Amino acid sequence: MTWVAESGRLVDVAEPGIELPNTPEVSPDIAGWRRERMPELPDDEPIRVVPDWGCEILSPTTRRHDLLIKLPYYAKIGVAYHWLVDLDARAVTVQRLESGRWTPSVSTAMKPERGQCGNRKICRTVVYFH
Repeated sequence: MTWVAESGRLVDVAEPGIELPNTPEVSPDIAGWRRERMPELPDDEPIRVVPDWGCEILSPTTRRHDLLIKLPYYAKIGVAYHWLVDLDARAVTVQRLESGRWTPSVSTAMKPERGQCGNRKICRTVVYFH
């Protein structure tokens, strides 16, 4: 799945294959790039540009790997912003990279709402950051 944010400034890719020199292939669940850094997605090759933004959706089977392996790796390669979506805790943590370390910017709880999808509960969170 690929889409462009309404502002036209960010290209987002779900589970992108990212290959960088001398590094293992590690992909966030969702990643985004500023258009000036990646105006178009490559057609027949992996992405070779460090994301500006990454997001991991924590689950019982991936939580440990996401937090202990992937998050430090994203800091090492210079991903500027990262979101952790914790479905069990119903929380989103937004972090930015400062001097090689993650600094929490926002942490918010997701609230279940009745949606337009019948009687199923859905979670909706809106997070704004600069």
